[in-house]
Amino acid sequence: MAEVLGVAAKTLQRNLSKRLNARRYKKPKGKAISDVNKGVRTAYGEEHRGKTIIEWWQWVYFTDEVHFNSKELADKQEYELRVPGQSQRLKSIQEVQGAPLDVTVHVTAGISYNQKGIFEFYSDPAEPAAKGVYRPRKPRKSSVQTPEELATVREAWEVAQRGGGLDADIKIKGNSMTQKYYTKYILPKHIERLKALEAQYDHVFYLQEDGDPSHGTRSWNNLAAQAKRAAGISILPHPAQSPDLNPIEAIWQLIKQRLRGGNWQTVEEFKGAILREWRRITQQQIRSRISEMRWRCKEVVQLEGNRIRSSLW
Repeated sequence: MAEVLGVAAKTLQRNLSKRLNARRYKKPKGKAISDVNKGVRTAYGEEHRGKTIIEWWQWVYFTDEVHFNSKELADKQEYELRVPGQSQRLKSIQEVQGAPLDVTVHVTAGISYNQKGIFEFYSDPAEPAAKGVYRPRKPRKSSVQTPEELATVREAWEVAQRGGGLDADIKIKGNSMTQKYYTKYILPKHIERLKALEAQYDHVFYLQEDGDPSHGTRSWNNLAAQAKRAAGISILPHPAQSPDLNPIEAIWQLIKQRLRGGNWQTVEEFKGAILREWRRITQQQIRSRISEMRWRCKEVVQLEGNRIRSSLW
């Protein structure tokens, strides 16, 4: 660009910094969108580009699963302004300590234009091994737990005390979730929430899920699809490779930004921090992101299926 404008690169850099407060940022990385999925994304945009909040987007219940890693989030890069080559840089070196906790916590949640949906932890990791034999006490209510969340935790504790657990064929491995697990433990909560919204607003709501195999969106005759049909749930098909067309992805970004630089000692402490940040998310923040959907649909058509980016997400 500097060559096109006929100025030195440094001159252009200084002016952009001074006039627009432009800075150097790391480029985000992501898997390239396939040509097939670009076509599907464009078709989705064409179908929904003219729909408004009032007539359409306020009636969509957006869902997603997310994975929070404590070690990744504990790292927060700090920047300073100094003259290159000065010895001062060694005096202000950013010391990095090993993260005391390295676990991944899994969450499923939903949002809609007028209300938050469910927020559930699932398949919690074990606490880091301690010396000696440790038998956890019966869970007590924490300051961030609702009665329903406490009941769920206590039920899991009682199962563990009896030496029980999930059926072997529905256990979760790593970040993947089986369709049986989703259909038995998570989908019913989304369905319950959808039914409550429909009863409250006397209007059909549409469930949006991504293309994860556990959701059963890739075929007609599977456990998850059957459960949704049996419940009479209306579905909004979601194009593959399209986190930029699901507003709840923007909420995950916001929560992770707020968690960066944290220092957690236990799984429960980490979960408590995540839950607090979820509760700090306002309905207006959710509405602002859902309100972009009409523009995003127009933009994805204009960009022929390529990624969309705004100041919000």
